[in-house]
Amino acid sequence: MKWMLREIDEVNCTRCGDTNDRSDLDRLLWCKDCVSSVGSLAKSWGWIIGLVIAIALGLWIWIVVQPSNMLIGGWAGIVLAAMYVSARVTREVLYGVIRMKNSSQIQAVSSKEESY
Repeated sequence: MKWMLREIDEVNCTRCGDTNDRSDLDRLLWCKDCVSSVGSLAKSWGWIIGLVIAIALGLWIWIVVQPSNMLIGGWAGIVLAAMYVSARVTREVLYGVIRMKNSSQIQAVSSKEESY
């Protein structure tokens, strides 16, 4: 009955299994540590994919477009902007996919198992 009235004091995180106050969990019942770890994972992968896209775009511009020396700064700005935008988009998509998939609960280790 308490669950329906939202009066539960402590709930387990659905990702790591740690017990936290209900107010410390987000709407998907993830603790702050899990949210930050997934955010940093998505951020690092976002920058890696953004860098790969920027390198591919830079090579395409260098080989196919063959810009003149006068416009090289503008093309460099385009490559940097593409890297930033693709990194941001990739980060948000990966963050959403990881959060909705929630497959890390399979890999969750309880605090009792960590002490061995």
